[in-house]
Amino acid sequence: MTKSDYRTYCEATPDLPLFMQAWWMDAVCVGKQWDVIAGMPCLIRKRFGMRFVLMPQETQIAGAMSGNAADIAAALDNSHLAYYFQHYPIGSPLPEQLQHYGFRIRPHVTYRIEDLHDMEAVEKAFSENKRRQIRKAAGLKTVEVTPADFYRFHGACMQEQGKEIAYSEAFFRSLDAACEAHNARHIIGLATESGELCAAVFLVYDKQTCYYLIPCYSPRHKDSGAGARLALEAIRFATTHSRVFDFEGSMIPGVANHYAQFGSKPIYFYEVEKVYNPLALRVLRVYRFLTRKKR
Repeated sequence: MTKSDYRTYCEATPDLPLFMQAWWMDAVCVGKQWDVIAGMPCLIRKRFGMRFVLMPQETQIAGAMSGNAADIAAALDNSHLAYYFQHYPIGSPLPEQLQHYGFRIRPHVTYRIEDLHDMEAVEKAFSENKRRQIRKAAGLKTVEVTPADFYRFHGACMQEQGKEIAYSEAFFRSLDAACEAHNARHIIGLATESGELCAAVFLVYDKQTCYYLIPCYSPRHKDSGAGARLALEAIRFATTHSRVFDFEGSMIPGVANHYAQFGSKPIYFYEVEKVYNPLALRVLRVYRFLTRKKR
């Protein structure tokens, strides 16, 4: 399948997961190259004359849902790669099959509320701790947040924690513009009565799933209950657009516990990796450490 073929396939397959759409790859690979290998959209980075397949930023999955593992392995092996790394879709049988062809797999977990048709039932599944935090945040108001304001707010939140925002403004502008053009994003903000923004989230969605893609919280308001209230507002929005709510879960215990308290369930998917050139992988890691800049 060529890249042009893949675009045609996406146009004819509207139920293809959001992250695997050609327009999404265009957006998250801005300034970089992506192509199709074995029917899979792949971000291809070139360093020192070597080719690496890596996951794009803010992208949960990019591998294949189905197919012949032997054919996929052969196509990848014949692509002159130094390193291959992708997250395969939830429910795909291919990761375990690819192990037989020298690929290594590792589990990842996300947290999902898999039935949004009854919001009352969804809220009943919240822990008492989250309900208490939501009550505490009752005085906060939902506000409109522009993409530019969201990026500035996220950057400020990270700066307050002594960290840097991990993605560039150019990347975010590309992602936001593509999602807006496809009616696939929504930004929710929470502010105090005085208008000070204390939490916000950038949601992306399709008819199947709404993703809690980029949440951010001001450390100054960490005891306000804003984190729980923000999740509630996001889930309420999701009920009007999607069937599933995905927290984009974390393997970090504290974050995982936070998401689990909304009645979400851990859902596993797998990263698939193959090192074709061990030295090249070490060089890439050193290069990325030394250049540590927003991508």
